[in-house]
Amino acid sequence: MLSYWVRRWRFKIPETKKQKCERISKELRQTIKCISPNTKVSLYEQVIQLGFVTVFVAAFPLAPLFALVNNILEICFDA
Repeated sequence: MLSYWVRRWRFKIPETKKQKCERISKELRQTIKCISPNTKVSLYEQVIQLGFVTVFVAAFPLAPLFALVNNILEICFDA
C-alpha cells in the first residue's frame, strides 16, 4: 500500500473509478484474510446478543445493562 502512495505522489497519476474500486476490493480481501475464525465467532455472538436484547428489552428492561456489562467483561478477559 505504501508503494501505491509513493507512486501516486511521485508521478501524479490520477486514479480512475475502476482502479479505485479494484484497490479497495483488494484491500478488503487482505483484511478479511487477516481475521481469525475466533474473531468471526465472537462477532456472531455479538450479533446474536444484540438481537436478543432488542427483542426482550420490553419484557426485561435491564437486558441492555447486563449486555453492556457482559461485553465489558468479555473484552477484559479476551485482551
